[in-house]
Amino acid sequence: MVSMKEEGFASFIFLRKWLVLKEQTLSIHKTETSPQQSVIPLKDITNIERVDLKPYCLLLETKDKRYHLALKNDEELYGWQGNVYSRSPLMGFSNPTNSVHKVHVGFDPISGVLTGMPEQWSKLLTTSVITREDHARDPQAVLNVLNFYPDHQKRKLEEMNMSSISRSVSGASAASTLIRLFVRTS
Repeated sequence: MVSMKEEGFASFIFLRKWLVLKEQTLSIHKTETSPQQSVIPLKDITNIERVDLKPYCLLLETKDKRYHLALKNDEELYGWQGNVYSRSPLMGFSNPTNSVHKVHVGFDPISGVLTGMPEQWSKLLTTSVITREDHARDPQAVLNVLNFYPDHQKRKLEEMNMSSISRSVSGASAASTLIRLFVRTS
């Protein structure tokens, strides 16, 4: 049971309600055994956040309505917030679809070498200042840089409306800087 206030008739009163969270809906009941009074489709939720209307209060917003949920403690509040958030495509975001796993890079701890790398990544590494010790110390940081750098360069080129990679800034020096930053901060 939670105390709930919704916009509309008697919008200043918090009433005790039983909420049932399903994969695509949040249904509102008067009691645990009563039929549902209303349903909020999770796809309609545009925002969920903590507010100071009451001590453990969540604001749940849809396109048409606002609901305030007064909960017992932080654990309950963040539990509801996390569960609603994980089930709803808030503000138009959804899980990836039709994703394809094209590359699998591994690390051989015996040789200290990354295996299965695309040629472009190998070139980036050989022209950078990253060492085998860096590979061994944190191979995931190296992979993060290699994943980030091509996307970063592509966005930079698109922003500059350039059609040719040959007109971009020195890729090797930019890659070296990125790799040094990622390895040091990871």
